[in-house]
Amino acid sequence: MIHRGPNRSKRFLVVLMVLAALTLATAVPASAGPRVTCEASGHVNVTPTSPGWDWQVDGFGLCVDFLNGPFQVALSGTGTSDTLGLCDGLVVTGLDLDVTVTFLNLKTGRINVKSERWFSPISTFPVATPFFITGGGAGPGVGAMFTRILLGCPPGGFNTATFTFNQNS
Repeated sequence: MIHRGPNRSKRFLVVLMVLAALTLATAVPASAGPRVTCEASGHVNVTPTSPGWDWQVDGFGLCVDFLNGPFQVALSGTGTSDTLGLCDGLVVTGLDLDVTVTFLNLKTGRINVKSERWFSPISTFPVATPFFITGGGAGPGVGAMFTRILLGCPPGGFNTATFTFNQNS
């Protein structure tokens, strides 16, 4: 019998969570306002605290909505998690971020600022970190942060990130 070790299990878990987030992104109904799909580039800074981890996120990018957009998006937020995935165990638990998301409609010039909660009771890091979105009239939404090229755990590695999310603008 060949022993495949814990790495195979970790990869399977990461793939499963990313697929679940992508499935939810297409299944979440729009409740108010135009539905947008956004991609932003930025940073995810994570520092240890006692207990847990402090998170700081920021980014800037574009959102697509063919009827009412396109939109520019800026995001900035802070929060915490109990654990840090592969960097101190297997998964992230208790991820909870307060994020300010600013949408600029490039057709109308209208600015819409939302105070949101990006959270997940269980997620992954540093590969992809799927999360749910509530608050600020955003309706339900989902997203994922992709950060830490080559799986470098803080303070090592790069803090650059790509944010992909789907919600009401």
